[in-house]
Amino acid sequence: MALSRNELSEICQQGMQVLSNEKRYPKTVVWQKLESLGFSIGKTTAHNILSGKSLNAQQLPTVAEGIQVLLLEELGMEWQGGNFFRTAGDDFVPKIVGTAKQRGFILHADGRLPISHKVAFFKAAQHEVIEFGVTLSRFASNLSSGSKSEFRVHVEEALRRGVNFKCYLLKPDGHVASMYFNDRASIHAEEREYKRKTEEAIAKLRSVQAEFSRMDFKGKFEVFAYEHLPYGYFMAVDGATPYCKMLVSPYLFGTKRADAPVLEFSRKNESDLYHVYWQSLSALMKNAKRIIPAQA
Repeated sequence: MALSRNELSEICQQGMQVLSNEKRYPKTVVWQKLESLGFSIGKTTAHNILSGKSLNAQQLPTVAEGIQVLLLEELGMEWQGGNFFRTAGDDFVPKIVGTAKQRGFILHADGRLPISHKVAFFKAAQHEVIEFGVTLSRFASNLSSGSKSEFRVHVEEALRRGVNFKCYLLKPDGHVASMYFNDRASIHAEEREYKRKTEEAIAKLRSVQAEFSRMDFKGKFEVFAYEHLPYGYFMAVDGATPYCKMLVSPYLFGTKRADAPVLEFSRKNESDLYHVYWQSLSALMKNAKRIIPAQA
């Protein structure tokens, strides 16, 4: 027998009350979980139905069905005779449903992104692009000897518009670099070549910066050396603005940096994630010394 509108509304309201009492979920989280389960409902409509302010004829059955699925998944409870009862056995294992917010980032599990993807990522920059790595050897090669049309022209176009590029590498002759690379060399022997690779990258970047300087771009191209243990790769576009986007890749011991997964997200879609990683990046950059152009 089909349930009446009042019964459907009761399922929604009682279900919301149970989720609030048992899980401390606000209506926004419940709506996000319903979206994740495939029950597509407008946020305002869902809020009104869950609080008993609306008996929307079209969306009410959808919300009621979603609430029942959610309570069954997370609490092992079913609607019977006008109330929710725990019907799951002692071996019940809750399945926590994700929220729509958790889909606000993209995971690139295969590691380092192709040049074309990175170009597309920073192409719309308005103020600043931060490239934060270890040796910056690949970045330097892409600028100095790679296909100009593939990468360099896009950097030049951004500089021409007044976008600043700030590049950060690990100080090659410091004790931190020695400790970090020697530790990694126990797994990947090629890491012992870090000093040569970094110095070659610095030479390339110095030459590139001199060329950019002669072109009299509105934006600046600068290279900094930091002396903290490297925890990951970052590319931040328009960092301290509401429009920031970030690429972040952790440096995993036993895994080549190029093979580490990459997270892609924006401040708008993942504000919590943004604040965590921006705070870390800001701390890593704080005491870095500019080496290109050389400080007077």
